[in-house]
Amino acid sequence: MRIAPTRRAGFSLLEVLAATTIFLFALVALSQLLSLCGDMAVDAQNNNRAHQLLESKLNEVCQGGVPLQSQGDVQFDEDSAQGWSYSIDAQVDGTTTTLYHVTIIVSKKMPDGNDFKRSVTQMVLDPAAKGSLGTTPAGAAGGTGATMGGN
Repeated sequence: MRIAPTRRAGFSLLEVLAATTIFLFALVALSQLLSLCGDMAVDAQNNNRAHQLLESKLNEVCQGGVPLQSQGDVQFDEDSAQGWSYSIDAQVDGTTTTLYHVTIIVSKKMPDGNDFKRSVTQMVLDPAAKGSLGTTPAGAAGGTGATMGGN
């Protein structure tokens, strides 16, 4: 009496190849997704830093810390190692000589050779025309404080 060979339970070669192919396609798609997410994270980081630098430089211009005149490509003191630079375009508004149309552009040279740029435009009153707390108006007495009337 001869025993008939029984089929062993398992996967055929075709099933293993199909599963491996599906796994490799999923792995390639996942690596592309991770690469895209990394690029988006760097872009978000650059956007945030550019916004901080724009806001800081605009505040300096509004307060008179930076001259209200057009400037070319100037390196940031605090971010010179990172490669950030700024330029200012200040144009006198046609209606008055103390109101300026200011555009500030921050840029960074990226490793791929492209420039990352962001800009802000705002109307700015000349800080010299505003005056300051440290000056006394012409013709005013040199007193130290104001008095309120009434006895």
